[in-house]
Amino acid sequence: NAATIGFKLDSQIYEPREYKVTLIAEDAYEAVIYKAEAALNVANPEAGVVIKLADAFVNENGVLQITGTPGTTHITYNLANAFVLKNAAIHTTFVDPAEEANGAFVDMDATEEDAAWTNADGELSVAKYNYADVTAQKLYKTRNFKVRYYMFNNPANWSEFEFQAEVISEIWNEDPTAAIVMDATKLTATFDAAKAADQKIDVAAAVTKAILAAGADRGKTYNLFAVAGTTTPNAATKTYNYGVPTAAGGYVLGTDGNIVTLTVVEYLTMCDAFGVPAANRDAAVISGEKVYKLTVADWNAIWDVAQKYYTTAGKEIYWNKNTTTETLNKPVFDDKDKADTNGDGVKNFLWNESHEEDYKTVHKAQMAIYTSFKSKIAFTYTETPGVGSTTTGAVTRDGRVKDVTITFADPVVAAKYA
Repeated sequence: NAATIGFKLDSQIYEPREYKVTLIAEDAYEAVIYKAEAALNVANPEAGVVIKLADAFVNENGVLQITGTPGTTHITYNLANAFVLKNAAIHTTFVDPAEEANGAFVDMDATEEDAAWTNADGELSVAKYNYADVTAQKLYKTRNFKVRYYMFNNPANWSEFEFQAEVISEIWNEDPTAAIVMDATKLTATFDAAKAADQKIDVAAAVTKAILAAGADRGKTYNLFAVAGTTTPNAATKTYNYGVPTAAGGYVLGTDGNIVTLTVVEYLTMCDAFGVPAANRDAAVISGEKVYKLTVADWNAIWDVAQKYYTTAGKEIYWNKNTTTETLNKPVFDDKDKADTNGDGVKNFLWNESHEEDYKTVHKAQMAIYTSFKSKIAFTYTETPGVGSTTTGAVTRDGRVKDVTITFADPVVAAKYA
């Protein structure tokens, strides 16, 4: 009967080539009753299945666009960063310099006169733009490379992938309108000879955006110009004294500069809160015949209660009691939830609930008057000069831009209009 026979090859041992497979069948007496031979071709996957250049780093012609890291004299780039190793099961690995003297990446265009751009560690290094000698220029020149890699954790099973690359600038674009977008309306002006000294075209202000031409950030905008921004001194700090309102003729002044007046309801509420007898209440105010003006004496009475709960600066006072003796201590101007008030790590004080209860019951009405009236009053204050300054609107020029110079395309013609 026909049978299907299969077997596995250890990819870490066998290399791609043609193998001869011999099938022998024997009987119980080890006599050969069948023998057949066949050729078995073992091949690696196509390079496109194993390795490729990252799509974002190549141009429309498939050439790797290297922007690299500019140094003092050279631009450097790790070529391994340009590749995508596609199939994890194949265990694609770049050839190690310890196994191959030249490493994984080979500059195929290197000559004695033009040394290789790569080293054994896969780092590409190219001299920066040569303004003095354009003929010696290496940027924007297509260069041929190959990368050597092995598969299936088998260094003997290696292959090569050829590619082209060029080192370019992230900033420069052969199409100027694609590199810098400008607002044409800001590039024209009608000059008046009498006002010539005051008229100008601000070219920098006309730039609406600058766009990166290459690299991982291709298509993103960047800052072409630095802007100093506006620096203003920090404002002075006012500390209000809620115990001392501004006043005129014995009456309290409001935030609008006028004497604070009370409605009939506010007047009666204040009288009730502070226990003013009916006989001592102003009938003309109650009837609406006249308006009640808040006096300094009135506020002093209100503050006499409020100062038990607030400092003159308006900060709430928390009263505490000692947890051991249960005796009332001096007020602590602190968050009542912070039991460790002196910072020694020991919970020395707790919130005095009985004093809080005074606020809620005994002094509830008076404190409601304080809370209601204080927003109307202009209090006296001390002013502390501001320290330092604050800068807003500042913009830092992108570090990839060395300098920006604006010149006339034709200085001779431009001089005619100077």
